[in-house]
This record gives sequence, structure tokens and C-alpha cells, in this order.
Amino acid sequence: LVANNEVIYNATETAYGIYTGYSECEFVNNSVLMNGSGASRAVYCNNYTQGMSMHFFNNNFVCYSKNVYPIYMTGTATVGTDLLMDNNNCWAPQYVGYAGGARNNLNDWMTYSKDAHALNVEPLFIDRTKSAQCVHYTGLTCPAVSNVPVDIRDSVRAGSTAVGCYTSTPVDFDAMLAGFSDWQTSVIIGQATPVKVRLMN
Repeated sequence: LVANNEVIYNATETAYGIYTGYSECEFVNNSVLMNGSGASRAVYCNNYTQGMSMHFFNNNFVCYSKNVYPIYMTGTATVGTDLLMDNNNCWAPQYVGYAGGARNNLNDWMTYSKDAHALNVEPLFIDRTKSAQCVHYTGLTCPAVSNVPVDIRDSVRAGSTAVGCYTSTPVDFDAMLAGFSDWQTSVIIGQATPVKVRLMN
């Protein structure tokens, strides 16, 4: 299990955040952020061997250079059987990934990578040169997995969490209106009508 890792690289040439192949491994809730102008790949996955299990779940793979791939898969023969993906955010200016060819839109990527809940969202990082932590995680949430119960800061992951090595920190008071109870459909002007509401924190 490779989980909760933060890789930040300023690529000036061909570079890989994670280079893996011909191995059995599970990559969960990792953040790979490739800055710079180099021909980078957040993940280079060389997996032709059937029977070797490799999984990518809930990761945040981001590249900022043009003509680069957040995930580059050298083959697709084991995709959906031995090579499994779900809930990964793959963002770059031009391509979502490379799987049997360059994929420049999310639907195409989901078809070829078999990542049924893939995301293609540019994260808003606090400072992308120093950290893969985001200002907010709008559009970057996914179900937590049981074998990664905390994030890189030991914040609990439960229910819905964020992709990558960080998760949003719950605030103490984030109450919201969940609904109304005993709603009156007719009122009399000038007469007080009690209103009952349901709140959620």
C-alpha cells in the first residue's frame, strides 16, 4: 500500500512523479503535483503482466505543462481486470491521460481507463510550489476507503473525503438548514405563524 504521499516536482525535462510497472501495488490518496515546463507525467504506469494487481484509488494527479499526461499507461490489456482505477482526479491543460492513445476529455478517459468516477478538476492549491493542500475541495471529493483511515496530517477520513493526501478539515460549526417541518400552506396576514426547521451540523 502506497498512501498519503505528497510529491511536488518542478520538471524542466521529462520527469515522473510515480514510475511503476510489473509490480503489485495499491496507490491510494496520493497527491502528485508536477510544475514546470518539462514533459512530465504524474504517473507512468507500465503494466502488461496479467495476474499482477495494481490499483489507483482516490489520487490527485496534476500537471501544469502543455502536452503532458497526469497518467500515462503504456498498455490497456489489463485495464479493468488487474489494473483498477476509481475516483482519481487527473488534470493537465490539454490531456486527461494516455490510455491506448491521448485522451483529452473526461468521457474518453473514463472509457479507456475504466475509472468510473474519474475527475478532471483543476485544484485551487494554497501554494502549488510548496504543498498539494487545496484552499477548498469543491468537486474533489470521493468515498473514503477503509485501509486509509487518516490523511497525511492524521485527520480522519470517514464517509466522504478528498482525493489526494490531504482532506478538508471539518469546522466545529458548519450548521446548515436541512429542511422545514410542519409547513403551513396557508397563513393569515398579521398573524404570527410558528416555523419549525431541521438543522444539520
